[in-house]
Amino acid sequence: MDKHYAERDIVKQGQVYVDHVSAMTGEGLHEKSDIAAELAHRDIEIQKLQQRNKALGAAFTAAKGYIDASPCDPDINNEQIEAYQKYQEALAQLDKEGNQ
Repeated sequence: MDKHYAERDIVKQGQVYVDHVSAMTGEGLHEKSDIAAELAHRDIEIQKLQQRNKALGAAFTAAKGYIDASPCDPDINNEQIEAYQKYQEALAQLDKEGNQ
């Protein structure tokens, strides 16, 4: 079996570590299964964020040609405009979710 967890330097983790220990203690997460469930939940959230980041990167790449072009450029086509609009919408969505 591969090792899933590396040794961590809790001193370097500082207050973030302390906050987690306090929260786990306060919320009664003493059993390995309770802690594993919380870690699994966080892994799922991280995966979602990674997927959104990848999608945003793809939208940016698709819109990059339009961003660099002049609005009067005759080579701008509807596909580029649509890609740029999707990129702007993705940014707006991220801003909205970040402010919640």
